[in-house]
Amino acid sequence: MCEKTVFEFCNKHNVKSCKLLLAVSGGSDSVALFHLFVTLKEQLSLDEIGVAHVNHGLRPDESEKEAAFVSQLADQAGCRFHDKKLGGKSLKDTGVEQWARRERYAFFKELKGKHGYAFIATGHTSDDQAETVLMRIYRGSGLTGLCGIKAVREDGVVRPLIKLHRENLTAWLEKNKKTWCEDLSNLDQKYKRNYIRHTVIPNLAKREPNIVEYLANFAEYMQEQMRVLMPLVNRWIKEHVIEEEPGRFVIHKPDKKEESFPASEGIALLFRKHDIPFEKKHIVNFLKDIKRKSGCFLLKDGWRFFPGRDSVEVVSEEKTATGKRSVDSCKLKVPGETVCKDSGYTFVTAIYKNGDLELNYDDSNNTVYLDTEITGEKLFLREVKKSDTFRPLGFGKSVNMIKFLKNHNISDYYRNSTYVLVDNSGNITWIPGVAIGHEYRITDNTETLFKISRRRIF
Repeated sequence: MCEKTVFEFCNKHNVKSCKLLLAVSGGSDSVALFHLFVTLKEQLSLDEIGVAHVNHGLRPDESEKEAAFVSQLADQAGCRFHDKKLGGKSLKDTGVEQWARRERYAFFKELKGKHGYAFIATGHTSDDQAETVLMRIYRGSGLTGLCGIKAVREDGVVRPLIKLHRENLTAWLEKNKKTWCEDLSNLDQKYKRNYIRHTVIPNLAKREPNIVEYLANFAEYMQEQMRVLMPLVNRWIKEHVIEEEPGRFVIHKPDKKEESFPASEGIALLFRKHDIPFEKKHIVNFLKDIKRKSGCFLLKDGWRFFPGRDSVEVVSEEKTATGKRSVDSCKLKVPGETVCKDSGYTFVTAIYKNGDLELNYDDSNNTVYLDTEITGEKLFLREVKKSDTFRPLGFGKSVNMIKFLKNHNISDYYRNSTYVLVDNSGNITWIPGVAIGHEYRITDNTETLFKISRRRIF
């Protein structure tokens, strides 16, 4: 039964005639995954099977034994073994489960790219699916969360055991005289998943023996519904995300008239993408608090967000700590492309005759047009100075730039990392992402103009 289920899964999702990476912890599920694929290697015409193991360093004695056990499994089967040892965390630390998961998948993704594996297979079962659905109901989840674990992800992660019960796999291992490691921390019910696994589901099963199958089927049903609804969510994200990088993203504030579904699901999707732990209440509070025009608000795991007038910036603890950049004077190529690593952006400049180019103004102020006769052809990027004055577009006089940013609700994090574009005399022509200088605007008297765009370096 187990071999047939895995073989059918691989045929359906084309997991064959390729290099495959198996995530093996040493527990019964992942060990069954390993032995099943070793058994089916020829039938699936697999070019190579790799084994990836992460030692999180959370249970020193047990972890070392598990790593040695998995290494021996791989060696005996002639599989390439990849391992990684982590440290610096304790089982008592807040958010340790999220940290461990994030580190695992980062390692798997690195191996996939480096060694050319087509897929990363994990040992998730129908029991894991049922537990995940209950966990998300328990903490209050949006519709996307109720989809549970995807059998096939866009990044190449696959779950060939998702239709199998844990008890089927242990029975298969015992029948074939295969051993595995027992992780004693899986018995500790202070962790929510363990409590659901060892207490909630067994009690539900007393009344309804097929509860695991029903919850797994519910997840599949929700996945089908979300295939129809996801275009709405993806469109919302495309329209609202202004900037995005690891540890940080900026979005346009949702309009009051917008439907709540795309916004709440879009925020939830962004939170998951950036590994921000959340419950339904965090999404509700986030959408309420970003209506403000200033302030700093906390999320879980050290994340925080800064609402401004029209946008909101969401930043990780690490990004906040290192957010203050030192931007040395960086001369822009005119015309041409200039990479300014300290600012985190690439700047592209071009010169046009006025009238030869349709001026498409960018609401996010990442593309601007300046009068070249006023600016001159020497432009420099530098840090903000406390003494800087600036006449923003539409203003009748110059103002202190720090006060201007503060009055326009630019977040503390953004003010600390702000840099400006100046002309050869040191006058500010543009605050990227904010405003251009009034005297540098395009007028009827403009003969030639700059088009300047900035693009984030990822």
